[in-house]
Amino acid sequence: MESRVNFTSSLILEQHPMRNVKTKIKMQYYYVLEWFFDHLNPNELEKCRMAQYKKLLLKKDEQCRHCKIDTLLDSIIVCRYQRWRRKYRFWILCDLALITLDSDKIERAGKMIKNCITGQMQREQFNMLIRVLRGENLELQPFVNGLLRQYTDNVVFQKKKETRIIVTANMSAGKSTLINALVGKPVTRTAQEVCTGNVCYIYNKAFEDGHVHLQASELTFDADENELSNYEWKDTISIASYFRSIAGEIQNRICIIDTPGVNSVITREHRKISRRILMNEQYDILLYVLNANKLGTDEEILHLKWVYNNIISEKIVFVLNKLDNFRKGEDNIQESIDGVRRELENIGFAHPVICPFSAYFAYLLKRK
Repeated sequence: MESRVNFTSSLILEQHPMRNVKTKIKMQYYYVLEWFFDHLNPNELEKCRMAQYKKLLLKKDEQCRHCKIDTLLDSIIVCRYQRWRRKYRFWILCDLALITLDSDKIERAGKMIKNCITGQMQREQFNMLIRVLRGENLELQPFVNGLLRQYTDNVVFQKKKETRIIVTANMSAGKSTLINALVGKPVTRTAQEVCTGNVCYIYNKAFEDGHVHLQASELTFDADENELSNYEWKDTISIASYFRSIAGEIQNRICIIDTPGVNSVITREHRKISRRILMNEQYDILLYVLNANKLGTDEEILHLKWVYNNIISEKIVFVLNKLDNFRKGEDNIQESIDGVRRELENIGFAHPVICPFSAYFAYLLKRK
């Protein structure tokens, strides 16, 4: 995939200042935006983002096609006689900045727009926006603040260090439900068989924009629950969504790496895929998910021994999952934790970190 910057960016178009203007002006604005965009040699991710603008701004695609670009530029960028439209040139550049998040392309777009502007004072005012997009702290007109704030939040977010969390488990341990609980949305499938046939990367986004990005056989920035439940998992999958939190906002870059269940009865190839990923990926934390109702099986012990022999123990957190299935008065959480600790210590893990958990209940809380 091309740069993840675009893929993990957020954009709230529902608050765009052009959303409530007349249909004809929306169209003119879109075609001018598209004209500059096409001059920036856009990649697949940028084209996908541009498609969201088309959906917002165009109702009938044919109405303005007869207009020459000079006429459209005069109406949206130059604005000799309708001075109130001069703010559109600022929004156009902010939109191009949000679409590309590429400093070189933003500079090129800024120069192209500035060359269309007549009047030295107007050019200087517009140049202040270019300088702000470079990172300078200058005060601009309030009408540009909404789009500019989204751009700044994305840029600040992308500069943060990414925490990488890899998740491994045997089938039916609740690994996918745990990931959905961490994200707070149904981004991974929870069927017990071959839903994870390869590696899947789930990325946090800068802020909540109500959209989930999916790169599977096709790329979309508007994946719905049906698409997230039915894509083919033959190749590497990437998903980007804002991670919801119960206690405050999650403002850090996070990548959760989902791996195949290592004891799939459909294909033993899954074990090889998982082990290859665990050995070769760069990550900070390994979440090993254990099914609290199926502890101590031969397959579990086999995978635990492999993890002990190949993974740095300090990176590992054991999640004792599915405690919601425990029966009151019959099952004892503390005894289960103690039993898991003894099992892990017998394998060789010293002072293992064990977190008792109900991924399903946590997921329901996040959804609520």
